[in-house]
Amino acid sequence: MSRMFPSIPSTPLTATLRSRLSPRFSDQRYKDVDVLIIGSGPIGATYAKKLVEEGFSVTMIETGSQESRVSGEHKKNSLRYQKDVNSFIKVIQGDLETLSVPAQAGAFSNLNPTSYSIQSTSGAMNPEQDPTTCLDAKASRTVGGMSTHWTCSTPIPDESQLPPLYDNPTWDHLFHEAQGLLGTSTEEFSNSERQKTVISVLNEEYKKDSGRVAVPLPMACKRSKDNKAYVNWSSASTILGDLATSPESYTDSDEKMFNLLTEHHCVKLLVDVARGNITGAEVESLLDNKRQVIKATYYVVCAGAIHTPQILRNSQPRGPDVDDGTWPKALGKYLTEQPMTFCQVVLKKKLFQEVEAAMKIKSRNQASVEDSDPQVTIPFSKEAPWHSQIHRDAFAYGLVPEHYDPRSILDLRFYTYCEPNERNAVTFSSTIKDAYGMPQPTFHFTLSDGDKSRADLMMSDMIRAATTLGGFLPGSEPKFLPPGSSLHLCGTYRAGTREEYERDEAVVDEHCKVWGYDNLYLGGCGVIGSGIAGGPTLMAVAFAVEGAADLCKRLRLSVGWDEVRE
Repeated sequence: MSRMFPSIPSTPLTATLRSRLSPRFSDQRYKDVDVLIIGSGPIGATYAKKLVEEGFSVTMIETGSQESRVSGEHKKNSLRYQKDVNSFIKVIQGDLETLSVPAQAGAFSNLNPTSYSIQSTSGAMNPEQDPTTCLDAKASRTVGGMSTHWTCSTPIPDESQLPPLYDNPTWDHLFHEAQGLLGTSTEEFSNSERQKTVISVLNEEYKKDSGRVAVPLPMACKRSKDNKAYVNWSSASTILGDLATSPESYTDSDEKMFNLLTEHHCVKLLVDVARGNITGAEVESLLDNKRQVIKATYYVVCAGAIHTPQILRNSQPRGPDVDDGTWPKALGKYLTEQPMTFCQVVLKKKLFQEVEAAMKIKSRNQASVEDSDPQVTIPFSKEAPWHSQIHRDAFAYGLVPEHYDPRSILDLRFYTYCEPNERNAVTFSSTIKDAYGMPQPTFHFTLSDGDKSRADLMMSDMIRAATTLGGFLPGSEPKFLPPGSSLHLCGTYRAGTREEYERDEAVVDEHCKVWGYDNLYLGGCGVIGSGIAGGPTLMAVAFAVEGAADLCKRLRLSVGWDEVRE
């Protein structure tokens, strides 16, 4: 069963700590800061909030632009998209950039023979990518990262999928804090008549299956106080709190405590391998292409499961395509993703009529927001080792034709896990560059026989749930989505014990600090070393809570580095 803890309020910032956006190098003098954070998603936000609350100065850099009124706000908080979730699909499609595209043989066979037809290596086009081992992986470059358009699904993983780095009480504490930062709840859709119907029908179907019960899906969101029909979806801005919303500058002794630099790209870290120390970060302003070194006492890289190892590999003296001993050998390896099945159904007429009767609707033309979209899950279990989401939401796929009543449509998305395997990896080219001049990533990923068998069983279970609820929407019949479509890549800088590090199986320790380095922390889904099913964001935030606590402790002791040096 899914675990939930009582919601906890976010701790308010002290009255002396405020933020200011600082978009250009030329707009301010650059002084050394306590911590430089690379990446502005929920993980970077967690580190920033915890550090500033403790009185430490933070500069955060983000390659993307600020595209909302509040730094890192969820774009679906626009009322337009809540009235028409279909329209939000185009927002997601516009935000996502593919990371590696295999060059296809014969792609220009229809061209006029006099036309230019050399295979491009611009953008994500990658002639080094084997199409049979490629992932349909994408990333989002904007303030807030993926959290500006994610589903906000925040289930706690099953105990069998938790990395054995902490005992259960510690995991419970970390998940409790992560849920509080994200605002996770199972109550925000409890009044949805469709949700009640879906849960009732599924529980009748699965009542003979031991331990399988449909329940509300834990979601990081809150109902609007002004209009209960609308939802405030959580994102990086939710975690940042006053750091995102306060227009004035919070200071300590006239020094700004938090600076967010948008459209600034981390090119590489300056690495002193012999001393196990990062001495600076080379950062490029994308507006004028000027570069500058930012110095900090500590560095936190949380740019995602692919861009984080990309930055580290680009920092190597001998180039990004070799393992020259700069980093732990597991960097980029043990890549996991989540095989995913998808379909859409139109609710059975009888069920839809029951919903209408419960709502006492007399006209079929009333606004769809009168009954909230359902958010339901049948949690992971030993007998059915996959995560399910039975709901309505916007993805880069799953557009509903306009002539269907959107209240009658349900999305079914089932995710299972992959066993970690060091051969599943991402490498980086020394000759091909991506759109930002960084080494092009190349994927080497295959499913094991066990992964394939589990996915096949999951498909059968999804069909069972779907046909219990309705008939398939034409064009959205059950299908396996291309590998990587879940956008839940993990494991590329996995956390592990010293013994695991010495076996070349871990990159960071249990506090998310890179093995062999005093002042470098990594954050994000890449630290998750176990194969998990379902959204990894909550676990990634939980790891960040632990990492930020350790970092604050070290900063408090940093008058003498040797006191905490391992």
